[in-house]
Amino acid sequence: MTDIRFPEPSGRSEYLVPTAAVDHVTYPPYRLIWCLEVFGKKDERLVAEIVLERFDVEALRRLLRKPRSAPIWAGGWPVTGKHRREIEILTGQKLQLRRYSYFIAASAVNYHEVNQRK
Repeated sequence: MTDIRFPEPSGRSEYLVPTAAVDHVTYPPYRLIWCLEVFGKKDERLVAEIVLERFDVEALRRLLRKPRSAPIWAGGWPVTGKHRREIEILTGQKLQLRRYSYFIAASAVNYHEVNQRK
């Protein structure tokens, strides 16, 4: 099995987000919340973390040409101008790439629970 390393959950509880936003399928036994993280280009501060409901991670993998066997390190992938339009469609968000840096990221809400079993 591929070693999966998710970041610590961002204080977000799965009970505080819509049920549709919790991904039980991509990396069981992990339960994931997919977000669009928005960082200011000038100071690199986190400006927003937008929960992506019903996010299609397989469509993102096809777009970025990342096979299922490619692990998600540090929780996700950066968004570049090359795939801007497709990412806007997948996330339902209008991107302002000149002003912000974006990452599609996953947090495992049950990270500690899963890793205590090992």
